[in-house]
Amino acid sequence: MFDYFDLPRIDYDISIDEIKEIEYEQFQVDLHDLFADQALDSIRRIVKHAPKHVTNVYVIHGYIGGTVLKSAITKQNLRSSRIRHVNPTYNKGQSVVVFKSEES
Repeated sequence: MFDYFDLPRIDYDISIDEIKEIEYEQFQVDLHDLFADQALDSIRRIVKHAPKHVTNVYVIHGYIGGTVLKSAITKQNLRSSRIRHVNPTYNKGQSVVVFKSEES
């Protein structure tokens, strides 16, 4: 079974230069305690500058205190042609941004 806790975690405020150097194919980013506009800015920056080998970004948004961040993290709001889709995971407090493969 896939274990989300084994994925590397990056900071939501990671620099563009650091994003471009990411070696992972998939990783997590925790957006707890951010406002929706801050969270969207962070994920948009990560999506825009992520290397081509990145396949998935698991977004930890939480759910107990509300679903504002979960509702904000959508394909339409992220506005990137690199994204295949954004889906919830089995963890209610997390969504996954799935990138298009290099071939598509």
